[in-house]
This record gives sequence, structure tokens and C-alpha cells, in this order.
Amino acid sequence: GGWAEAFLAHESQLWPIPPEVSDEDAVMLDPAAASLAAVLRPDFENRRRTLVIGGGPIGLLAAYLDRALGVSDELEIIVRHEHQAAWARGRGLDVTVVAGPSEFRDWADSRGMKPRRVQGYGYVFDGVFDRVVLAVGNRTGVRWSLNAVAPRGTIVLLAAPTHLRGIDPTRVWYREVTIRGVYDYGPVPNGGRSVHPYEVMMPMLRDGSLRFADLVTHRFSISDYAAAFGTLLGRRRSRAQKAVFDFRDAR
Repeated sequence: GGWAEAFLAHESQLWPIPPEVSDEDAVMLDPAAASLAAVLRPDFENRRRTLVIGGGPIGLLAAYLDRALGVSDELEIIVRHEHQAAWARGRGLDVTVVAGPSEFRDWADSRGMKPRRVQGYGYVFDGVFDRVVLAVGNRTGVRWSLNAVAPRGTIVLLAAPTHLRGIDPTRVWYREVTIRGVYDYGPVPNGGRSVHPYEVMMPMLRDGSLRFADLVTHRFSISDYAAAFGTLLGRRRSRAQKAVFDFRDAR
């Protein structure tokens, strides 16, 4: 959206929405397109076992789209809050709530990544995931990604961690890990062609094989923008996933 009641757009930027697709599904196409890029980029060759870290809309959509398109043989997601896990379970995803370092160690141990504490260094893990999609922008997520990724695996930075002080890069070189950033969302490979991500998702929304609408948890008029930001910044209390400006009453 343009964060305004009206704005100019070139016709090449406009996509007709079929009547079968709800406004709530349509408004989620933009964040879903970024998630789709992390799932379908052609240079991610080994997709046997994938982990998604992060229970915000981008992380949930990445896991959901991977499963819906049958990209990875095995896929799971770790999230911080129970309401995020509930959404993932509703989509049939293998999800675990991991709120802190001790929970991460327990989860890793249960996945065959037995943590070993090295004196003067900290915990060392034998990562098992061929691809880790990081959808949270903090140092903890980066550490967990480095712990979970398998030798010669790929970490996809779908979020934007800005402060990496205290991150030890040793595991990158001794495991020969590839770190790949995903910033924009188009194009993506599909059926041997390079296409706009909407071309992949719109038919699936139309026939009901995808559904995003219930990620829209809060609606505001544009005059209530301060309340909208407050809701998103206070996600722990509000349990917000996606907040939108709703203009339908003004039509």
C-alpha cells in the first residue's frame, strides 16, 4: 500500500484481483512474495531438510509456502510465541515454541544436534539442516542459524539483522556455509520460467489451495496510524500478526 488514501501507480504495477480472492488474502501478497523468494531462488540446490526461524508473518509465510509448493522433503519452524505456533499448526506445519537459549538447546538435542559445551567458548552444535531461512532480525536468530545449519548448507537472510557484534563467524568457514541475502521478491523460477511471484500465488489463492487472510489480525483507519504502530510494537500483548489500514468503509 501507499500509506495514503490515494497515490499514483504505473499500470505495470497494478494487478487485477479475481473476485474469488478476498481483500485480506490480496493484501498479504506483498509480504508473501518476499517469503516466496527465499523458498524458490534457483541457487538453493539442497532442499532436503529446511528450518525456518521466526514466527512473524514473513517466517510463517515462508514455511507455509514451502510446504504448499512441496519444495523441501522435511520442513519445520521454530517460533517465540504460542499464538504463532497455533497458526502454523493450523497449516499442518511442524512447529516448536523456542523462547530462549535453554529451550533452543533442548530443541536441538531432540533433533540430533547434541549441544557440547566447550570451556572458554560456549556451546557447539552439529547442525543438520541443509537450509535455514532466518526471518528474524536479531543476533539470537543469527546464532541459532549458525548452530542449526549443516556443513555446506545455506543460511537465507530473509530478515535484516543490523547488529552482529558478538557473532562468531568461525562456523561459517569451517563448515563451508553459504550465507545468502534475499531483499526483493521478484522474479522467481516456476515451471522452467522466471515469473513474477504473484503469478505463482494468485491462482492458488483463487482455487483455495493457499489462504493468507487470517494473518490479518488488526484493522485500522489511516487516521489511527499511531494506534496501528503501537499494536505492532506491542505484539507480545496484542498478539498481532499483520495490521492493515482498511478503507472499505470510506468507499
